[in-house]
Amino acid sequence: MKPKVKRLDISKRRVLCVSDIHGNYDLLDKLLKRNNYNKDEDYLFILGDISRKGNYPLKTLRYVMKLAENENVVVTMGNCDEADYLDFLPQSLEWFKKFMHSKNLIHDFLYEKYHTENFPELSDEELLKLQEEFINTEEIKFIKNLYHVIDTEKFFFTHAKMPKEFDLDNNDYHEFIQGRSFYADGHNIEKTVVVGHMPTTIFVNNYYDNSVLFDESRKFIMIDGGMVVHRGGQINLLEIKDNVPRFIDHIDSLEERIVLKDQIPPTPAKGTCWPYYNIEILQKKKHFSICKIPETLEVCLIKNEMIANDELSTIDDCPGMLLDVKKNDIVKLVEEFPGYSLIKKNSQLGWIKNEYLGEKNEIK
Repeated sequence: MKPKVKRLDISKRRVLCVSDIHGNYDLLDKLLKRNNYNKDEDYLFILGDISRKGNYPLKTLRYVMKLAENENVVVTMGNCDEADYLDFLPQSLEWFKKFMHSKNLIHDFLYEKYHTENFPELSDEELLKLQEEFINTEEIKFIKNLYHVIDTEKFFFTHAKMPKEFDLDNNDYHEFIQGRSFYADGHNIEKTVVVGHMPTTIFVNNYYDNSVLFDESRKFIMIDGGMVVHRGGQINLLEIKDNVPRFIDHIDSLEERIVLKDQIPPTPAKGTCWPYYNIEILQKKKHFSICKIPETLEVCLIKNEMIANDELSTIDDCPGMLLDVKKNDIVKLVEEFPGYSLIKKNSQLGWIKNEYLGEKNEIK
């Protein structure tokens, strides 16, 4: 099926652009309000992955649907949005049963129907009827009819990528909503391409940074801050005025803390991140191991709790350095571990000694 394209002239309006909300309508609402989103004057582009994986799937979808009643709001389909739609097709009955007790649209529809987490025992025939009932709701119809591409004078906006052989009249819409190698593959389009889908931490070289990634020479802007997908993720807000883009804000749900003492790190390092989780332990210490990542040849610090039992890989993304912070800095606490905590300063992740981290109200 060909992509559904929305063509707009954005030269005379401010554009606010987000992606990968993943079920966090409350955070998106706060982000828009504190950046003075004006529904009558501004364009708002939401580049997919609306509800899946987050805390409030159905509430978030309905929040976005309400926003999209305004013609100045354009929403594109993400791979997770299509997956939400496919869950309600008869051939996906096993997935439907699997996700009944997960935080997703299936669960939320069932909870709304039965008003309890203890759903009744249902036969396959009864479940198929529920699938048919839910797929005909306004919410699922909304997902099915989302745009795939926003086309403007200087920018293309889509969820995941632009196909290598770009032809809007002949491309299949799947070529815009899924795929993990877009940044590596590049594109041959004259316009700058704005996408979400893959967290920006994957593509920075020397440290974990969740902010918007600009690559002017290759005409890329990547805005997925990794909300829900990894520790310390956030929703990023891109602003475009007079066709000039800039990263203006981000939001997460992390607890703020005050730094009690300066921490000067060694040489910045990134650590492990998709797809490079393999490590070679060079020296094991009390809280961290000094490790080499074979694919990148980087030497970094890996928290011992993040190392798999076979000591050949990490169990998840793991920042590889202490964070450069000063006394009285306000940071976000991501997770506490023995000896050191994972924190975020602005959009950057790293480690801090636990004794250097106080409560926000300790600031004088």
